[in-house]
Amino acid sequence: METLTDSQSDKDVLKLITAAMEDTKAENLSLLSLKKLGAFTDYLIICSASSDRQVGAIADRVISDLKQKAGLRPIGVEGIQMGHWVLIDYGHIVCHIFLNEIRDFYRLEDMWQDADTLNPGSFEEPKKVTKKKKATPKKQTAKKTEKKVATTKKAVKAPTKKAASKKPALKAKAQKKTKKAAVTKKTKKKK
Repeated sequence: METLTDSQSDKDVLKLITAAMEDTKAENLSLLSLKKLGAFTDYLIICSASSDRQVGAIADRVISDLKQKAGLRPIGVEGIQMGHWVLIDYGHIVCHIFLNEIRDFYRLEDMWQDADTLNPGSFEEPKKVTKKKKATPKKQTAKKTEKKVATTKKAVKAPTKKAASKKPALKAKAQKKTKKAAVTKKTKKKK
């Protein structure tokens, strides 16, 4: 038995691991490529299960399939006895098998958000699509600003007849209030 070597294709090993996980009904399978990040491993495979027994069954299946089909043994296995979070280390590839609640708590995908997400079916790294901004001619933008200015000017036009008739009445009320306030202040001072 041996560990993962360069003679074995990463894609072949990834296919074996994901097939074993899918056969044992693993949920929410994620495959992250960390090659560009220069991390401790090249690939992370993350999945979850609904019970601790299922977590253990997925881990056992991954270990046994890689041992039988590819002659690979993991460098290390952690957490298989508890069944909440099992980590299987194959060097270039690290598998995380979580209980659903534990995965929601630790959110490894958020921690490695800069990593490329691979399609587990094809194992091809997605091409990053950059959106091109549409070039708008300066004439069009000038026309748009002219329209905006024109509409705001219309909105700021002279007040309507009702508003104009109310203004003098409002001014008179305000003057009365200020006079009353001044008179009350004077009377308070005299007392």
